[in-house]
Amino acid sequence: MSSINENFYLSIQDGDQVLEAAVQYLSAACISQWLQKSPSAKATLFMNDVGGFTFMPTLFFLAYLIHQHHAHMNQKLFHYLQSYCTAVHGASSLSYRFGWLRVSQQPQCVPPRAVDLSGLVKNMLMPKLYRDIFFVVLKKTTLFLYDSERQLDCKGVLQMQACKVMMHPPGLKDHELFNRPQLIKIFDTLNGSTYYLNCHRPTDKEDWYHALLRASASASVATPGETSDLHAAAIHRLITTIHSDPCHIEFQWFNALIGRLFCGIHQTERVRALLYNKLVSKLDRINRGRPHFLGPITVRSVDPGFAQPYLTRPRLLHLTPRGELVAEACVDYGGHLKFEIETMFQWQYAEQFKPLRVRIVLAITLRSLNGSLRLTIKAPPTNRIWYGFYHLPEMDWLVEPVIWERRLGYSMVVNAIKTKIQEAVMRNAVLPNQDDITFFPTVGAQGGIFI
Repeated sequence: MSSINENFYLSIQDGDQVLEAAVQYLSAACISQWLQKSPSAKATLFMNDVGGFTFMPTLFFLAYLIHQHHAHMNQKLFHYLQSYCTAVHGASSLSYRFGWLRVSQQPQCVPPRAVDLSGLVKNMLMPKLYRDIFFVVLKKTTLFLYDSERQLDCKGVLQMQACKVMMHPPGLKDHELFNRPQLIKIFDTLNGSTYYLNCHRPTDKEDWYHALLRASASASVATPGETSDLHAAAIHRLITTIHSDPCHIEFQWFNALIGRLFCGIHQTERVRALLYNKLVSKLDRINRGRPHFLGPITVRSVDPGFAQPYLTRPRLLHLTPRGELVAEACVDYGGHLKFEIETMFQWQYAEQFKPLRVRIVLAITLRSLNGSLRLTIKAPPTNRIWYGFYHLPEMDWLVEPVIWERRLGYSMVVNAIKTKIQEAVMRNAVLPNQDDITFFPTVGAQGGIFI
């Protein structure tokens, strides 16, 4: 309760500051300062003194010039209020949004212009030109359409829970979704009406689309609270890690960028499939040298963990005119990559006894990894990055039984698996051996970028 009161008190304080700034903006001192800096205003007043204009036209013209001179202040105040709502109210602000939109029942690809005081005046003088422009407010699952920012005259109300939201036209690619001509399409399932929304900036269009999607019946994505909870731990660890040690300062921006991308994709099936295929390819080599008492090892599932590897102390070794790049960095990983493997335990105590065959499933977690890494990109036409550790990195593996038979020697199986994993790392990723990451896949696996 105290946190709510504190946020409310802070909102009052910030509101007072905004009002005070607005008063100062419209004060005589501000106008006086503007008059000193604006030759056009001085010329207007001089014309009034000599009788070139009457007083009232001069006053209107002066007000128009002041507005044009300070028009950007309105935009700053508008974006300040939106950013303040997001900062103070957190996830709850996702269900509240406001701004000027073009709303029509026919698809119009022309986005609305930024609406300001001059736009409102034009709206009164030329209503046909601005008849589809509304000040739109989304409150939880209700969409309100007003004629102005004062929100006095409501022109329409839409219950988003009974609507489906999609981008228009259909079949757009990812990089085309929020371009200026594209529209947000809302289909009202109650009366069969269709509405098309467009806004001035593509970045605002993405925000509106996500907000309307969450409020609508077509929201098959997680709710704001669930999404926030899903990524909160990963984001918190990312922020803590990049500020935890001075060694992160030099590469802080890079680790923050990669970490933010990781937090957005690490729970997706595509990332799980990528890691699964990588592990399967490595297990083929482990299976060829597995202990005699273990059957073929297969991967059951993969969990990417909650953090990506962090690079610190980067150093460029050389970049040749041919295009060969060699660099090095320290790798620090603590993201708990986890995967489950399945195999058969086969043991015969003596010839007169029947062989023991037991199915076992183990959960293996890489809790931490630390080492010095060298990165190499060879001269063209290569399409991959080669990496290798200078020495066997320090690794902390946790092996836990999922399906197990008590009669088996647990430590014998676990130690055998850990040994094989370390051998695989030594054989594949410790110099002079190197593993690779393809940064530009080619059609038909051509093995390089051939132009």
